[in-house]
Amino acid sequence: MTKKNAFTRAARLLAASSIVLGSFVGCAATPISPHANGAIEQSANATDRLAGRWVLLSWTGQHASVPSAARDVTLALEKDGAYSGSGGCNRIFGQYHVGPATQQISLNTPSTTRMSCPVDVMAFESRFLATLAHVDRFELTGDTLVLFVHDTDRLTFARQVIPRQGSLADNTPGKSIASGRAPA
Repeated sequence: MTKKNAFTRAARLLAASSIVLGSFVGCAATPISPHANGAIEQSANATDRLAGRWVLLSWTGQHASVPSAARDVTLALEKDGAYSGSGGCNRIFGQYHVGPATQQISLNTPSTTRMSCPVDVMAFESRFLATLAHVDRFELTGDTLVLFVHDTDRLTFARQVIPRQGSLADNTPGKSIASGRAPA
C-alpha cells in the first residue's frame, strides 16, 4: 500500500468515526422526555384558564390597601401571553409566561403610561408594579386568582365578568362590578 492510500484511508476512517461519535454525543445532549408534550399542553391549558380580566381584592404580605383615590387595580391576562390593566393610576402592559412547572408564572416588569396621581396612589402603584415583576406562582380556584411572590406576598384577584350592554345585569353603567368605582 502506498503512503498516499494509507493517508486517505486513515482520513476516511477518522471522518467516519467522528460522525458516529458525534451522533452519540448529540443523542446524549438532547434527551427525549415523555412529558415534554404534556408540559406544553399543561402550559397552554393554564394560559386558557387564566385568560380574562381580574380585579385586585386583597394584598397580604405588604399589608397594602388600595388608596381610596385609586382606580380599580386590574390585570387582564390574554391567551397569547400579553397582559394589561391598571396599577391604580396608570395603564400597565407587558408579557407573562406560564410553566414549565405546575402553577409557575412569571410577569415581566410592566411598562406604564405616565399620568400623575395623588402621592399615596403613586406610592401604592410603584409597590404593585415592583411586586408583579417578582410573582413566581399562582393558584386558580373558580373565579379567584392568587399570585404569590416567594410565599411572602399574596395578591388575590377576582375574575371580573363584564355584562353585555343592555342586559339586566348591566344596571350600573360605567361602574366596576368589584368595587363600584369607575373602571380604569
